[in-house]
Amino acid sequence: MTDMTQLSLTEFLQLPTPQVAEMIKGLTLGFPIDGTRRWFLLQHPQGRDMEEFKQLVGKRYLEVYKLLFDHGVETLLIPIFGGELLSRSEEYVREMMEGMTRLAELPSYIDFYRDYNVRVRFYGDWRRQVSGLPGADRLVAALDNCAATHYAGPRRILYGLWADDMLVNIVDDLARSQHEPVEFTREAIVTRYYGEYVKPTDIYIGFGRPTVFDVPMLVTSQTDLYYTVVPSLDLDARLFRMIVWDHFVGRWTQQEWGHVDKADLEALRSFYTAHHDHVLGLGEVDAATSVWFPQGLKPIDAFRKEHRER
Repeated sequence: MTDMTQLSLTEFLQLPTPQVAEMIKGLTLGFPIDGTRRWFLLQHPQGRDMEEFKQLVGKRYLEVYKLLFDHGVETLLIPIFGGELLSRSEEYVREMMEGMTRLAELPSYIDFYRDYNVRVRFYGDWRRQVSGLPGADRLVAALDNCAATHYAGPRRILYGLWADDMLVNIVDDLARSQHEPVEFTREAIVTRYYGEYVKPTDIYIGFGRPTVFDVPMLVTSQTDLYYTVVPSLDLDARLFRMIVWDHFVGRWTQQEWGHVDKADLEALRSFYTAHHDHVLGLGEVDAATSVWFPQGLKPIDAFRKEHRER
């Protein structure tokens, strides 16, 4: 099999998908999908109907899942609902409750889990948090039924629901099991929290503002973090392969300073001096759209001016 480290990015982008899958087989990916409404408005500018939004976004979720699994991802961690979202409108919370239920009982999702041999689990403080919310009984029944169907393959999707405060879950779990022996190892605690052991994430792909959330204990010093400028559902094979190649090849370096001559050191000094105030993660909010944009890119006002001049 071809060694990825011997390939340039251009060569890697041209490989057949099964060959890429063999190279990265077993990858654990943190992927908090965000910007779905923005994706819908941009991809379907005439669409404003909520039912159309649900159908098209749900379809795109499955397309992205298939792309990732076809490329060799083994475990997908997808945080989808955090505690802060409860502060939004009642209508938003109701739609989110229905959306989470659809992940577990929609026929197209059930068919996908079966056809791709995907084990599904739901982690976080969701049982306690949904109590009393509209549609809670249906949601609990749907998630329990979906998680009870364990397919044989190694592929897994773990959906995070109210996973923003791990300690609540762990303390509650330990309090309930005070009459049974508890093993306080990292592997044992991860297994108790997620329902089965999950190795630390290899790659975490966020969208927009750099932040990590709702994958407790699974982001380590070995996790490579990436943040797309486009909404998560715009992830395609090329963009994913660029990230994978960087993870396996582009970031691996042994810093040896013995061979660096004076001219190279002065070039490095000049580079750092010129970019002293450039910080990965700095950005600003566009007043017209309320969208956060990273610094260093062509400003949206330039694109706005181009479109208004047409």
